[in-house]
Amino acid sequence: YICKAGLGDVLLGAAATMADYNGVAKASHVKDKLVELAYMNENIAGTALSASYQSHREPAGNWGPNSMHANVCKHNVTRFPYLAAAIAQDL
Repeated sequence: YICKAGLGDVLLGAAATMADYNGVAKASHVKDKLVELAYMNENIAGTALSASYQSHREPAGNWGPNSMHANVCKHNVTRFPYLAAAIAQDL
């Protein structure tokens, strides 16, 4: 799931470049939207890393992620890319 954060970073860069080219990069509502894009990307990356970092060893010897953090990440991955696209289109 962490690859979605990388894709979001590309979208964030494109949105920031569009705002700069259009001369609206300094507007407060544009900055707020760019910050929201960055927040969504970091949220996905953070929960994915947290699920891995807090993994546990199963009796069979394999490792399992933290279930709560993995499910939060999965939920955010299903929502945030579409919200990010809507924010980028709005800019």
